[in-house]
Amino acid sequence: SPFTFSDWQLNKKYMLLQEKLRERKYTAKDTEIPYRVINHWELSKLIPDGVNVDDRQKESSWRTFSLTEMAWLKVVAHLRSFGFSLKQIYTVKEQIISWNKKYEYYPAFEYCLAQALFSSKDTYLRVLSSGIADLVSLEQIEMEKIIKGSSDMILISIKTILSELGMDFPKIKSRLELSEEEFELFDEIRHKGNSEVK
Repeated sequence: SPFTFSDWQLNKKYMLLQEKLRERKYTAKDTEIPYRVINHWELSKLIPDGVNVDDRQKESSWRTFSLTEMAWLKVVAHLRSFGFSLKQIYTVKEQIISWNKKYEYYPAFEYCLAQALFSSKDTYLRVLSSGIADLVSLEQIEMEKIIKGSSDMILISIKTILSELGMDFPKIKSRLELSEEEFELFDEIRHKGNSEVK
């Protein structure tokens, strides 16, 4: 079930999961993005701030990434496939994946990944035509439609990003899938005007 941001930050039961999201064990090869492209993205300041070139492992010259940073690199690849310029992606990055220097993690983006990984809900990176970017649920989008009306946006599913990184999710059964008997009962109650069902 979904958990709140404060639960994720403060509840000790999530500590192991936080460590897994923050563990630097991936390399550029794991991203399936050419190393030269990642170097170009670094020059364009698209690589998350927590990835420090000076902190490369001593025994190799390869930079390492956490799962959170890997997910961000996949987001960048998706934005590029939508035709975003490097400058536009930088603007999105500044709004989405901020580095907490004191505790060395990405609070909002990490929480978004955790929600996608450990609950049935998906979270989306939303980019509006104005360039504003945020992390939202479908419920938030629907609420805003009611309040403000519809607007154009690009949505990138965080579950899709994590799936591309090899994460598996159980198939969520729709609440609308009814058996034959359940549908008949529902129809009787809803449409036949019965005051009692036995």
